[in-house]
Amino acid sequence: MPAEYAHVSQMVVRYEHQFLEVAAPEPVRHRRAPRREHVRHFRDEAGQVLADAAGLFDEQAVHAADGCSDGTVNLLRERRHDVFKFPHCKQNCITQRRRFRALSSAMFERMSQIHIHAAPGEVAPLVLLPGDPKRASFIAENFFTDPELYTDHRGMLGYTGTYRGMPVSVQTTGMGCPSLAITVEELVRLGARTLVRVGTAGIISRDVKPGELIVATGAVPNDGTTRQYLDGAPYAPVPDFSVTAALHAKAVETEQAVHTGLIQTEDAFYATTPDHVEALAEQGVLAIEMEASALFLLGKLRGVKTGCALVASNYIGDPQLVAAEVLQDGIAHMTRTVLEAGRDLQQ
Repeated sequence: MPAEYAHVSQMVVRYEHQFLEVAAPEPVRHRRAPRREHVRHFRDEAGQVLADAAGLFDEQAVHAADGCSDGTVNLLRERRHDVFKFPHCKQNCITQRRRFRALSSAMFERMSQIHIHAAPGEVAPLVLLPGDPKRASFIAENFFTDPELYTDHRGMLGYTGTYRGMPVSVQTTGMGCPSLAITVEELVRLGARTLVRVGTAGIISRDVKPGELIVATGAVPNDGTTRQYLDGAPYAPVPDFSVTAALHAKAVETEQAVHTGLIQTEDAFYATTPDHVEALAEQGVLAIEMEASALFLLGKLRGVKTGCALVASNYIGDPQLVAAEVLQDGIAHMTRTVLEAGRDLQQ
């Protein structure tokens, strides 16, 4: 890593700590004068260092991806807003503050993400999101033309290819909202614009049979990830209407059973028992899964389209899953339905 990048990184960290100290609550009145003196002592130097940082990135953004280590890039990405939020440096640093805050996120988007080791251009605008890496491979190998593996970091397989001429990716999310949230955040930075979960779900409603397709219109957010993003505020996570309508329409065209409605997202796979089923069914919940609420929320927060299609696997409390061939046929049907819906959305 070039010395100037290391220097900027170290100085950003140094002054972040000093800004935090100066901005901290002041319980003792007589400490005000020394604190003001402390601010005057370093704010000019801080302003110059941060100006240098802004200039460095403004002038050499194209080279930053090659010049910085992942650690430095991530450090500056995390701190580029926080370092400038304290009012004590406003007068001396206002220009630098604006310039640094205005640094194009495109600079960071030129780089591989922390968990998805891919570059912009390797991920298609439409991305299918299975939890299981084996399902990602199945989709790529059986539905894509010329699929290419763009990441296998941490076993989170991601492929890009085409389906009937349409660029499309499939990216493993892993199990649960925390893993999905990381994946979606990074996919959006890499250029994904429509993200559709393709998974399985435990059945609540007796109207749904194993192997049948469910299109989610919303997700009860019984998970911790959405709560953290929302700071505990009430919220009703819903997918994009156009995506949901396209999924439903394509499913109906196949003349196979489709159930369109409410699902519930949970963190603890084994926590829901048959004792919970009756109340959930009365509330209109069709099935339970582990990722959709975070996907729907992030779609709204990041300004991208989302949707969710699921294969019903088994009734809650059943000792075993539906027969493997029934489940696999359902997954193939679901995948084809989502891809055809994707083509309609892009036309």
